[in-house]
Amino acid sequence: MRCPFETKELLIAAAPDIFFDDDHYRGDRAVLVRLPVVAPDELDSLLRRACDFQAARQKAQALKIISADATHYRAPGRPTLHEYHEGAPAMTDLSRTPVTLIVASRGLGRVLAETFHRLGAQVLVVARGQAGLDAVARDLPGVAMLACDASAADAPDRVFAVQAPRILILCGGAMPPCRPFPEVDWEEFSGNWNNDVRMSFHFLQAALKRPLPPGATVVTITSGAVRQGSPISGGYAGAKQMQIFMTGYAQKAADRADLDLRFLSLAPARLMPQTDIGAAGVKGYAAYNGTSEAAFLEAMGPWQTPQQVADALLDLIGEAPPGGNFIVSPDGVAALS
Repeated sequence: MRCPFETKELLIAAAPDIFFDDDHYRGDRAVLVRLPVVAPDELDSLLRRACDFQAARQKAQALKIISADATHYRAPGRPTLHEYHEGAPAMTDLSRTPVTLIVASRGLGRVLAETFHRLGAQVLVVARGQAGLDAVARDLPGVAMLACDASAADAPDRVFAVQAPRILILCGGAMPPCRPFPEVDWEEFSGNWNNDVRMSFHFLQAALKRPLPPGATVVTITSGAVRQGSPISGGYAGAKQMQIFMTGYAQKAADRADLDLRFLSLAPARLMPQTDIGAAGVKGYAAYNGTSEAAFLEAMGPWQTPQQVADALLDLIGEAPPGGNFIVSPDGVAALS
């Protein structure tokens, strides 16, 4: 039954013979109910309250509140960055929730690792480079590490042997060539297909075949390049669109097999110069347009930050419907159509 965290705790404390929790649902805004001991009229009341709570959450999700001391928006009830450091409770309680981040030792993945770690999740970071993993281990005590080529066919088995995630984030990708189309060869053009798409292919299939624990969420991070392409990025935009297609394929397969799994995709709308790929893209497009990097950024206009993407991801994990594809910009989150 869906309910606020505080209601969940009160119900379990007041009537443990009726309401309970387990490792699978711990950290969710939901309480388990022993149906055989609940009277029909009481069950009807509980279900009505759950529906009212869900409707209120969906309405609140549509609101975007600008933080007074940070440059990113926050969902209603989520503390500002200042409040995080002051110890205010986060809106999303992920204590001990197994979260696995694929290719997450730098850039956006690193910010996601920091965010989930701050919320108390049981984080596993997977990346190919040991140096990046060592930096994460140094800065985020308690986060588990696994050095692994995420595009390898055996990568999911290696990763899931370490942790069966309740939340799986596929956020890595190869560096696009950042040169005009006539100047790249096929190996460069297909780089993101042979890395990003192959990674998603293996992990999405493994999530279905293993399968992941009931209620698990898999999110693939894609790119706003799917909207208009990217003439200096080889096959990057097409690879990202294929990842979105595969997200839908996976959700359909889960539904057909009656698996309680949710597959989502989230695309940062614009280049993020704070990341390696974003910085390379800014440099490449500035050269392509015959302008300075500063002039290109000014013409591009505001871009979402990695922390905004992390905040949007948390909101989607909390409320997004299965199979949804979304895009995040400085204006907030929208359905990707």
